[in-house]
Amino acid sequence: MTPRIVFSALSFAVFAATACQVSNIDKFPDPGHVTAHVSDQNGAAVAGATVNLLIPGGSFIWRGATTDGAGNASPGETDGGIIPGDYNATVVAPAGYSIPSTQTLPIPITVQSNKTINLSFKLSKP
Repeated sequence: MTPRIVFSALSFAVFAATACQVSNIDKFPDPGHVTAHVSDQNGAAVAGATVNLLIPGGSFIWRGATTDGAGNASPGETDGGIIPGDYNATVVAPAGYSIPSTQTLPIPITVQSNKTINLSFKLSKP
C-alpha cells in the first residue's frame, strides 16, 4: 500500500499505511491579526475606505478589507488571520475623502503569531 498525504489549511499530516505512524508538521506558524480604524479630521468614522497590507518593496496587495459603518476593518480575517511577517499598511480613501499630507503612508508593520496590531488612519473631507 502506498503512503497517503492529507493537506489542511495550517498543517498537514502524513499517514504511512504500512507503519501506522502519524506525523504532524506545521505548514505555517499561528497567524497574527490586524485591525484598523479609519476616521475623518473630526473623528467621525469613515465607511467604505479600503485598508490594504502590501508585501514590502512592491505594490502587491497581500490582504485587504473595506471599513464598515463604524470605520473598522480587519484585513485577512476572512482567511483566518495574517501570516506572520513584514507588511506595508495603506489606506485608499472612498469618494468624497482624501488622504491628508499629515498621514504617512505606507505604515511598515511586523505581524507576529497570536498578536494583534491596531492601526489608525485619518482622512480629510473637504
